[in-house]
Amino acid sequence: MRRKEKHIYGGAALGGMITGLSDMLIQYFNLKEGDSFWKNWNAWRTLRITSIGASIGAGTGYVIYKTKRSSEERLPFNASKYLHSILNDLNISSNPQALSIVLEIRDEITEFVIAKFGDILSSKPEYSGSFFKRTAINSNFDFDIVLPFSKDSFHSLEEMYETTYEAILDEFSNESTEVRRQKRSIGITFSIDDFEYHFDIVPGREINNYKIDGELNLYVAPSNIFKNSTSTKTNIRAHKSITLNRPIERKIIKLLKFYRDENCLTIPSVVIQNIVIEAFDHKKAIPYSLYHNFIYAMEYMADKIFRKTLKDLSNTNNNIMDKISHWDREAIADQLNSDLDKLKNDKRYLKEIFEI
Repeated sequence: MRRKEKHIYGGAALGGMITGLSDMLIQYFNLKEGDSFWKNWNAWRTLRITSIGASIGAGTGYVIYKTKRSSEERLPFNASKYLHSILNDLNISSNPQALSIVLEIRDEITEFVIAKFGDILSSKPEYSGSFFKRTAINSNFDFDIVLPFSKDSFHSLEEMYETTYEAILDEFSNESTEVRRQKRSIGITFSIDDFEYHFDIVPGREINNYKIDGELNLYVAPSNIFKNSTSTKTNIRAHKSITLNRPIERKIIKLLKFYRDENCLTIPSVVIQNIVIEAFDHKKAIPYSLYHNFIYAMEYMADKIFRKTLKDLSNTNNNIMDKISHWDREAIADQLNSDLDKLKNDKRYLKEIFEI
């Protein structure tokens, strides 16, 4: 929700709650002795007064918002510096306790799969995902643990997947932990202290020699009961190295992920990552201007979101644009273009998009 709407809706909620509760208390204290409040409560009157209070609160919230914006406009504003402050807030290390829990869970899962499958793994489990690639944001990140099974370990990829799923389910599933089947991986969500930690276990079977080439075949679950399961090839090392030596691109990826989440846009992280990498392969990043790099990436995404094909950098046989529907692309392009127009007129509009 944007800053303006937060002030208006927050004011409306507070104003409505205060006036509604106040009216209920007035009616309560005006009761005759022995009368039941619920039988005598004039709910329509309370609703009417609540509506009036919400309207006043919304107006007050808008005035506070405009006053705040007016005072900010008198101060200098550095757009790149502001985006850097957003990145600092998004950094996982900004929450040491959460980071410690993530690493503890990672080690627990790793120790279990080694104990369970160590004799049929061609190599130790490998870590991937946004956490490993340093493109994770603290509100939404994935930690992938890849299990590279030897090529003679199972009769089929489906058997490999189901055996891994059952083992993970038996070991970790409980009231606070959800284990679920996913298209290519097994998802585990740990709920700890009102926060969810997501991990993806990715079982794969080596094609030739995993230690040399890093290539695996993955099981792909059918999308519905009328389709058969399939497989896909991936190169884990290529996947892990996509953002290597790309510090500017990593920052833009994180900002766009946050932008997606703040605007409830349906765009997978892998699409954001690959579009950003492609964008800066076409045009060199400006080392000293995070703002101009961010604007360029937004423009590139708005321009390319309707393309039919975008190859996965870790598997060129995989068209990741298939993950986004036409309607979702429309919503993404509309939001990007609307914000770009406003930002071109006023860099301070960043504070409407990202509030810290």
